[in-house]
Amino acid sequence: MKEEIKNILHGAHLMRERIGADTLRPAYHFRVPYDLGFPADPNAIFYASGKYHMMFLYEHVDDSYRWGHAVSADLLHWTFCRDCLIPDKTDGGIYSGGVYLDENGRAIVAYWALGKDGSAGGIRIAVSEGPRYENWTKSDGYAVKSSQHGIFETGDPAKPYAGCADPSNIFRLGDKYAMLLGNLCLLDKFRDQNAPQYKGDWAELFLSEDLKNWRYDGRFYQRVEGWTQPSEDCMCPYFAPIYGLNGEDFKTHILLFISHTQGCQYYTGKLDEKAGRFIPQNHGRFAAADNALFACEAVLTPEKKTVLFCWMRDNLDDDLERERSKGWSGVYCLPRELYVEKDGRVQTRPWHRVRELRCNRQAFTVGAGEEILLTEPMHCELVIEPEKGYCGEFGIRVEAEGKQVRIGADFSRGSLVFDTTKAGLGRTVCEETPMAGTGENALDVFIDGCIADVFCNGAALTRQFFLPEKRKLSVYAEKAAKFTITAYEIMPTNIF
Repeated sequence: MKEEIKNILHGAHLMRERIGADTLRPAYHFRVPYDLGFPADPNAIFYASGKYHMMFLYEHVDDSYRWGHAVSADLLHWTFCRDCLIPDKTDGGIYSGGVYLDENGRAIVAYWALGKDGSAGGIRIAVSEGPRYENWTKSDGYAVKSSQHGIFETGDPAKPYAGCADPSNIFRLGDKYAMLLGNLCLLDKFRDQNAPQYKGDWAELFLSEDLKNWRYDGRFYQRVEGWTQPSEDCMCPYFAPIYGLNGEDFKTHILLFISHTQGCQYYTGKLDEKAGRFIPQNHGRFAAADNALFACEAVLTPEKKTVLFCWMRDNLDDDLERERSKGWSGVYCLPRELYVEKDGRVQTRPWHRVRELRCNRQAFTVGAGEEILLTEPMHCELVIEPEKGYCGEFGIRVEAEGKQVRIGADFSRGSLVFDTTKAGLGRTVCEETPMAGTGENALDVFIDGCIADVFCNGAALTRQFFLPEKRKLSVYAEKAAKFTITAYEIMPTNIF
């Protein structure tokens, strides 16, 4: 026993040394603390008894996919608890899902249970009591049983198949419980066939009176041609009300989801409770160039703020053994606060409590091409404001060993820019997304080791890049101008 404990402690010290020496490891973004965060979907975030609970998907070295469990008071500083859902005699692995918190504070999660020993798996339910939510009890069998991997047979000859994967958060629809299931596996089954009814994104609606017995109720919304492509799916859905910047209730709901080809996106619209259907009225994408901003989950805070987390799929590469050997993987974008305009458009800004992490303020006035000398260039925030009347592109350039990344805003075209085409490693793309065109002109950039987030005028972009530690930061601009820069060191938020 003494030798076993010694080996465990020795391994813990080695792990801390390994991850502590990695200068690219993020210090204030959420990341899977150890083992393989690939996939690393955020799941089932809820608020209870003054704390936020977030489950996260990862692959355990001993068995298969599990749900880890982290707790936070501010969605920034996380304490990691023991795993809440692990494979058992029924589950071949735990995939994505969502949560419902009932009137008694009981947490009920629905999750995609992978098949085992030839089984196709399905959707299962697990329950935990507060205030700690440490012990989770799985219901026997399946709430919805798959006939094929990720596919449910409806029994209706006219519509024989439904998607059966990635359950959403459970929500109330009239006097019933509702959950949405994703359609990727069904889309893949018919992807190369002439079957237009199985093309594109949709979410399957299942209803229950008792959270145990669930029945299929059809597709939750009708896809709008032109908003998404027929090759796109709907997975990792999250459905809830969304409010205005100051808590205004525009009677609007948001459906967050990913497509595996294009990443995180949303619909906003109206919920027809009588018909039990969602009517999309707007569509937007948080991933503008590829699927780097991937699996998503959100939580509605007590102040009616919608806070979004997304797993960043753009790891250095897909060499999973190399990823595991780092001792950490699975990074999320900075928490994003989403709010809706009266017309249904979604705006984005950094979760406001990130400001509480600021320290060591520095202020500069610089011109284009001038270097920015920071106390802590690897883990910082830079607020960059052009002189009044400036119209054109500007931002910061991060350079090291002949490679560079460009992060900025183009006010002549109204777009946010994140260019990694000269970064050398990882995904090298130039990503652009439209800005709302209103609000502050200041560019807000967060750099944290291998990841950066940029916000401006209601838009945001996040990408990973892998430039070495000895970096040079400078301002770039297409026109001569002066820029005011306020910089902060951002404090680390957790040990692991």
